[in-house]
Amino acid sequence: MWQARANWEIDSSGAPLTVFDPAIGFVSPPGATTVRRHLHGVEYSYHRDARGARVGSPDASRPVRVDLVFVGGSFTLGRGVEHEESFPALAARDLGLSAANLGIGAYGTVQSLLLLERNADLARSVVVYGFIEPHLRRNLSACAPSYSPHCVHVPYVDFDDDGRPFLCPPSPGAAADWARNERFHAALPAHPIGPASLRAGLDLLLRPLRSGAPPGPPRDARRDEASMRLLLPRMSEAAARGGGRLVVVYIPDLRDPGRPLPPALAAALPPGATLVDVSAWLRARPASEPLVLPGGDDHPSPAGHRAIAAALAAGLRR
Repeated sequence: MWQARANWEIDSSGAPLTVFDPAIGFVSPPGATTVRRHLHGVEYSYHRDARGARVGSPDASRPVRVDLVFVGGSFTLGRGVEHEESFPALAARDLGLSAANLGIGAYGTVQSLLLLERNADLARSVVVYGFIEPHLRRNLSACAPSYSPHCVHVPYVDFDDDGRPFLCPPSPGAAADWARNERFHAALPAHPIGPASLRAGLDLLLRPLRSGAPPGPPRDARRDEASMRLLLPRMSEAAARGGGRLVVVYIPDLRDPGRPLPPALAAALPPGATLVDVSAWLRARPASEPLVLPGGDDHPSPAGHRAIAAALAAGLRR
């Protein structure tokens, strides 16, 4: 049994949350269960089926074809909530459709695309890509966001001398760095230690170490758009190969849902794909419940997932 701390605020036990993959960087381990406990009181389980999709129980069967396939990062995966509380499960239940959730934390558009292409036979009707603005930066970075001291190598978009985008595979050193990171996490205390002030001090001490490789290139609106113009048509083609179509759901910063749609996303949406912008739905919703998790976590709370699911289901019905 693997047990380590993802950071000083979360305990994980059971199977690892992700495992090394030479083409995508990392994927969910098939047929595995991971339990996570946040120090502010949230506890939840990740159960995965034989494809690595998140499911509601450890004995869920592997689907052959489903109506909805979800790809994306931790918002799509449902970090901080149980499977049944996540917006993919809620939207599918509302619509009376079958679904597979292939979201994985720290993924951007690149990894979501490659995982979808690997599972293109799964989608019968619709592929839903959960987009958040940090994906634009992740697409251009050779290292995934993580709490590890060494780079977590991933495929990314680079540009040739003429400014044309192309996909780069993970670094040849990816496997060795993954193994070093595993040894680092295994050596961390497995349980919360000391008072909050001590944890905060350790967090500050380790933050430079955990940052991995230097940050990606400076943000450039033209590169953001060029990378999305490379990736989204391929995602739409992968959806079509399975007989479906692509729906991109834009999830804004839930603490500031009034932020405008990123121009790079709007400009790159391919013909035949549909965009569902959750922003207006969130702005119109009464602020009766917090949309994000407690403890300064910006991931959707159960109320946040319900709001996203309602907007998505309405968009899919249209």
